[in-house]
Amino acid sequence: MGNVVLWYESEDKIREPSIRVNFHLWTECGFKRNDCFFDVGVMLCDWSKVEKIKIFVPLDVDAVNVEDLGKCFKDPEMASVFFCDDLQVFVEPNKKSFLVKSLNGNDDFIVYCIDIGHDLEFETFKCITIEKKEKIEGTIISFNLLNKKIDKSKKIYVRFRIEGINFSNFVKKYSFDKHGLQSVFNTIYVIDFKFCDKMSINNTLLEKINGEKSNIMHVDFVNFFVITKTYVNFISTECKVSKLEENVWDSYVNLNQNDVCNSAKDLVAYRFNKEFDDSKGKNVAGAFESCDFFIKYKVERSIWWAYLLVVIVLGTIGSILANLLCKLLAFNL
Repeated sequence: MGNVVLWYESEDKIREPSIRVNFHLWTECGFKRNDCFFDVGVMLCDWSKVEKIKIFVPLDVDAVNVEDLGKCFKDPEMASVFFCDDLQVFVEPNKKSFLVKSLNGNDDFIVYCIDIGHDLEFETFKCITIEKKEKIEGTIISFNLLNKKIDKSKKIYVRFRIEGINFSNFVKKYSFDKHGLQSVFNTIYVIDFKFCDKMSINNTLLEKINGEKSNIMHVDFVNFFVITKTYVNFISTECKVSKLEENVWDSYVNLNQNDVCNSAKDLVAYRFNKEFDDSKGKNVAGAFESCDFFIKYKVERSIWWAYLLVVIVLGTIGSILANLLCKLLAFNL
């Protein structure tokens, strides 16, 4: 079960921060390297008193599996396409953050490029519940905001990618049947993604979230994107669909320009989203604003070698039977 939880640490809780969360799950994209990515993006508002942002992911993650994505938005075209706005980017040399301004009168914000080894902390979380006989595993990723020389009056956006690990907690694979040929050519995948679902949070993890300096953050909205190939048959319909522009998204997919091995060609983004009412839960301490997305899709694989093998086998059997029949007729005559 892919339950992602996000909270913050602060000494002063008088001014409550809020977040806008954006997830991208890349699966069945035909990539040559890493068949699955998971991108996490957080826009933090009113964050002047926040010391740390913490996010629990039900994945076994270490620093080697994480890469910063903020650098992608130094390209104004990429930033404008991603944030659906006409944007200007102001990059200063030797700085980890840069200002993004809207030409349409929307709020300016700061993008912070994460130094994985310096800005992030990784805490492995493992717990076995005797009652339910289940093993909970994951990682708490902390982003340190202390001593950042950034204009705290503006929103701040951070984004990173998780790759090179097992994503079975997010994507489950099911065959049509165990013995028939149909399972060879068709596979059903299920994504059960939950965000801050309190009923699915282990009690030990809940203790950490409800710690002395910790608190749940007000969520404005959650966007969850599934990006996959156009030939994938999506069964879920409650979503918005758009095709990725190959010339723009190629640079985003391939962060390391010296190792270009993936392509955004023929990729489609399915968007699932949840907006929360500002009047509910914002001033209630520890109020969870949760959502979940249950998604199914089918992949039909064209296995040409299997067809060829069947034709050869049938042809061989037919030839043997024909020879036997001819000899049998000749013997009877």
